[in-house]
Amino acid sequence: MMLVKKLLGLVGQAFQQDCQHTQAVAKMDQAIVRMQQKQNIEILRTDYLE
Repeated sequence: MMLVKKLLGLVGQAFQQDCQHTQAVAKMDQAIVRMQQKQNIEILRTDYLE
C-alpha cells in the first residue's frame, strides 16, 4: 500500500513540475512576443519619420 502511495506522490510531483515548466515557457513566449511587438512599433515609427 505504501508503494502505491509513493508512486502516486511521485507522479503528482512530476505533473506539478511539468505544469510549472509549461507556465514558465508560456511566460517566456509572451515576453518574446511583447519584445517583437515593441521592435515592430519602433521600426514603424522610424519608417514613418524618415
